[in-house]
Amino acid sequence: PGATLYVNRQEAGLIAGCAPATAAEAAQALVAAGAARALVTDGANPAADARYARQADALAKMEKEVEARIEKDMDPFVAARQMDTDEIIRLNALREWLEVLVECSYQTTGHRRVKNPRIWSLHDLQELVEGLR
Repeated sequence: PGATLYVNRQEAGLIAGCAPATAAEAAQALVAAGAARALVTDGANPAADARYARQADALAKMEKEVEARIEKDMDPFVAARQMDTDEIIRLNALREWLEVLVECSYQTTGHRRVKNPRIWSLHDLQELVEGLR
């Protein structure tokens, strides 16, 4: 009791008296048998770390609290209200800038160059749709 065990999956099975299929199962079996913590490797497969159920529950609770706080902070309007961000720009306000970037990617100084003729610029698409009237 109170020990931390560093073993592979086969050794964990021998200690716990079972035949675990994964390192996670082996680690849980060792903790259930009384180990404070069990780190179990399984060759090239994922390793596992198991602790007392109280510690695992406390960690899970803390993870949920952090996740909720992060999700709450992701709201751009709340962040702007709290002065956590400089400004909010809606996606439709970025269209003109995106058009410039697309056009610039197909032009060089003094002449127009298209590397792949299957890729159309926004200008080409606009001409095809609106220019034929």
